[in-house]
Amino acid sequence: MEARTEIELFKAYLESRKAPGWHVVSYEIENSSSNQLCLIVEPYGTQVIVPLGRKCVIVAEEPEGHAMSITFSDHYVQVWADGLIEVFEDGARYGITSTCEREQ
Repeated sequence: MEARTEIELFKAYLESRKAPGWHVVSYEIENSSSNQLCLIVEPYGTQVIVPLGRKCVIVAEEPEGHAMSITFSDHYVQVWADGLIEVFEDGARYGITSTCEREQ
């Protein structure tokens, strides 16, 4: 049996608990700039630094027909989800959505 990544486990968790009319979405952001990228994850206001040349994957739950809101500025990228949201770098989660929130 093949081991599942943290991303796959989180997606499976969201799929198992999603309400009718909701779906799981993911988005990959790559920092190809010459500076660190500040990713602000809402509604928690958590700042995640994405180092030069690195990628992160954002996984969230959203109502059907909706997508994550993503705002780009000169100094940061802000992402907003209507449901649970988590950020992963190299397959490891940052811990935006706490264990307590995941179990509710």
